[in-house]
Amino acid sequence: MAATAAAAASQTVDMEHLVVDSYYEAMDFTDGKETIRYSYRIPKVDLTGTAVTRINNAIDDDLEHFMVNAESYMEDQESSGGLPACTSISYFWNLRDQDILSLVTQRVMQEDGGRKDDYTVYNLRVSDRTALTREDLLKYLEISEEEFTANIKKAMISAYLDRYYQYIGEVVSEEDAVNAMARNISYDNLQETPVFLNEDGDLCAAGRIYTATDEKGNEYLINLSTYKLSEHYDEFDSDAADRAARLDEESA
Repeated sequence: MAATAAAAASQTVDMEHLVVDSYYEAMDFTDGKETIRYSYRIPKVDLTGTAVTRINNAIDDDLEHFMVNAESYMEDQESSGGLPACTSISYFWNLRDQDILSLVTQRVMQEDGGRKDDYTVYNLRVSDRTALTREDLLKYLEISEEEFTANIKKAMISAYLDRYYQYIGEVVSEEDAVNAMARNISYDNLQETPVFLNEDGDLCAAGRIYTATDEKGNEYLINLSTYKLSEHYDEFDSDAADRAARLDEESA
């Protein structure tokens, strides 16, 4: 039945242009010392339906104020108080089985601690214009919640270790590193971690990775099907899991 609905939708919908630009502008900003290229490309889902309208409105609500800030800066650079923090807005989208649409927007922010990436994910079944939750995607892929949770915890710890293992014992203590990994795999953080399907149909996540020195964390795209378990995983997984369990109890 679902296959029939998807086939019908493919006959009436332009599958190559499900997502289009609703706004695009590139501009050069200067602070008197250097010129920085800013680029803002904002998408919209080019379909009808209540869920589609909600997605497009959510995208506008999420991203519009960054454009307003940039335009205000262009109009009055002297009183703006510095260059806009958001240097880039972009997006990509993928379609699986001619029916499951995943749209991911990306904001690049330049902050005191360096570059920050923020992703927002929208999943939609094209055939009936239904917004999809993480649970919906897992069911579609026939992945249990238990399997998903165990896998993403391994992926998040590996993502941390791949980037920061070299600093453990030198810049940060092992205890602080374990605390950071525990926060990364805590219930609260995993519940806020969105998932989507990439161009190969693999399940991916936009995981927020915290460090001992970064309370805000940074988001990274992780392919949950092809990531490699860190060679240092066994050194930390048990302690991180125990610490995460305590965090979950404290926040319950």
